[in-house]
Amino acid sequence: MKKISQYPPHSYHENPAVGRAIRKKVQQTLFEDRENANELPHHERLEEKKLYAIISSGDVAAVDDRIRSIEQSGSYMIVGYLSDSPLRQARYLFVSAITIYTRAAMDGGVPEEIAYNISDSYIQAADQLTDPDEITLLSVHAMREFTQEVADCNYRSCSPAVRTCCAYIQAHLHDPITLQDLADACRRSRNYVSDLFEKELHQRPMQYIRTQKLQAACNLLETTDLPVADIATTLAFPSHSSFSRYFAAHYGMTPLTYRRRKN
Repeated sequence: MKKISQYPPHSYHENPAVGRAIRKKVQQTLFEDRENANELPHHERLEEKKLYAIISSGDVAAVDDRIRSIEQSGSYMIVGYLSDSPLRQARYLFVSAITIYTRAAMDGGVPEEIAYNISDSYIQAADQLTDPDEITLLSVHAMREFTQEVADCNYRSCSPAVRTCCAYIQAHLHDPITLQDLADACRRSRNYVSDLFEKELHQRPMQYIRTQKLQAACNLLETTDLPVADIATTLAFPSHSSFSRYFAAHYGMTPLTYRRRKN
């Protein structure tokens, strides 16, 4: 019987020169980055984490802000030099972006089969395009759709009033939010909103608001160097001490400990 090789023909195992060439290229690039004091890779990673957090939390308001920023600046987050061909470059970056979106959506609660189906559909659509700018624009549309899918998945069983309130909360995480604000947003009474939240989300509105603000605080701790006191102010907590107390009660550690573990 003919012995079947463990490795496919022309594999890395049989052609180590390919691996050596790649390693040499990587080392050369890293050397050049250090020589130029280039901090872009770190910046890219932070931006990727920010985007991941936006999609996985279903924060449609934040992703819409990001899209407006992209439209104004003409600069897209996913960058890198992958090909001399502008078309192949756009397609490679598109697949990289879709991979991030898909994983973030699944972490946000979207079932795998739905997330992968959306991913496949967008990749197939991109494969039919021949204009790099159109591929980039499609990527922006995909970012919005994945984020919306997370939001829809999390609140699909909720009433329109609760969905309206949750959207209001996401759009105003940096402001003080009262029960009256939610009542005004959905045009219901405060008692009605409070009872509806407990029935559908198993939390009182103010508890839900605090949880969403704490999740936003985690994102800031991971992706910025803002002092803890500034994060408390940014998210409109009553005080630095109350923020730290709520954070510790919810996550079992202080904000600074959380930042050290995640970074």
